[in-house]
Amino acid sequence: MFVEFGQEMLSYFDLDEEALDRILNEDVVNGRHIDREDISLLAMYGLEGACVHARLSELVEAPIEPGAATVELKKYLYDKYLYRRSA
Repeated sequence: MFVEFGQEMLSYFDLDEEALDRILNEDVVNGRHIDREDISLLAMYGLEGACVHARLSELVEAPIEPGAATVELKKYLYDKYLYRRSA
């Protein structure tokens, strides 16, 4: 939900990084949690496009086309959290 609507939710509910971390990681199941760095990306998303673009490029270790940060952020988070196999 935060991947698709995070920008609007963060703004509407005036959530900061700490609040977002509590919401996402409060009831961790089987040790699965959202990494703090990814929470930071979600919090920056939409606010500081250049920062998100630069940090995401580092995380995926590949260049990202200008204007593609939104698509790449969603892909990164879906691949990491939705499609990963249980350890």
